[in-house]
Amino acid sequence: TNKPTVKLPVVLIHAFCDVPELTGTLKLAERSLRDMGVEYFSAAIPISKTGGTIATRTGELVFQIRQRYPNRQIHLFGHSMGGLNARDIAARSSEENGFTVVTVTTFGTPHRGIKALGTTSMLNPVELLLTSTATAFLNLNKIIPGIQDLTYDSMSIFNQRVLDNPTVRYFSWAGYTDLPTLVGYALVNIDSGEWSTHLGTIRGF
Repeated sequence: TNKPTVKLPVVLIHAFCDVPELTGTLKLAERSLRDMGVEYFSAAIPISKTGGTIATRTGELVFQIRQRYPNRQIHLFGHSMGGLNARDIAARSSEENGFTVVTVTTFGTPHRGIKALGTTSMLNPVELLLTSTATAFLNLNKIIPGIQDLTYDSMSIFNQRVLDNPTVRYFSWAGYTDLPTLVGYALVNIDSGEWSTHLGTIRGF
């Protein structure tokens, strides 16, 4: 068998309000890592437990990773808000985390916010759009704070506070869609998805 080219564990971090076991959003990444013989861990961050904010998700992630890989070196791969959590974690010292982040790779992450959340007129419709499928079994009041974290203003504050760690290498992937403008408006645009070393932009639909 071929030896894996990636020798350190990869931690996969899912998006806001995502349940990968149901949606399958991380299946391709998991299968690719498994086929390469790379050790990986798909963290589960239930919104019912964290409220979906960046800060609470980061706290839960640090706990899970520390439990699984104490004092180990790891790679972080985050999808959408998961990429913001990866940056948030990597900005901290190894002593604080209890493990060492070597690289951060983000995919479809709104580093500068989501366009549709940038204006007050769009905020309420988008909140309803993003939460309509979850309100049947989740507390709406716990979902909204997470959405608020993704506005332009909130992300501007986040980027001033969460600085890139000079000991960590950062990479990003963005995506684009040919869907109508109104739909695409609620997605992460390319400018927002690019961060540090940008590896490419992939068609999503």
